[in-house]
Amino acid sequence: MKSHSHISLFVIGATFLTTLIPSGHATDAATVQAEQDSVVIGFDVGEWKGAELSTEQVKVGTHSALWKDHLANESISSGNIPHDWTGYDGLKLWIYNAGKPPVAFMIVAVSQKDRATFSYYAHRVVVDWEGWNEVRIPFTAFEPNRDPVGWNKIDSVLITSKGWALKPGADAFLYLDGLTLTKSAK
Repeated sequence: MKSHSHISLFVIGATFLTTLIPSGHATDAATVQAEQDSVVIGFDVGEWKGAELSTEQVKVGTHSALWKDHLANESISSGNIPHDWTGYDGLKLWIYNAGKPPVAFMIVAVSQKDRATFSYYAHRVVVDWEGWNEVRIPFTAFEPNRDPVGWNKIDSVLITSKGWALKPGADAFLYLDGLTLTKSAK
């Protein structure tokens, strides 16, 4: 009889605890550790100007960003991002190339002291594959341009096929997914 009452108390306690934890929140240690080591920036929400939300090719979450015809759509951008990147050392990004390789573009982390001077960190990416590939870029691979404030003040992210001697193409067809700040992008 005693063991039966202990089981009942355990079930009642477990039920009470699960009602305190909001649905969708993982409680295991591995997930908590992963959340501390990285922050996903996008593309599950439609806050990226110049891209279409897509469910056609998805690697992380429910949506990817479809960026096609780089002659008509030279860049995509978002300012709805974490602005202090000092706790991280790089970015990772899944890219699905559904077009003809190679496709080159720049990832730009805008970091301005004032609006008069466009200051940023930039890195060139060349997509020379078809299908999915994960790209990891340490912050040390980004070139500072003009006078960026620092990784503690990133105003927006710009992904562009314009400038830097790039040659945008109408046949570019990329799905971008899982853009993530990481502590180990190397």
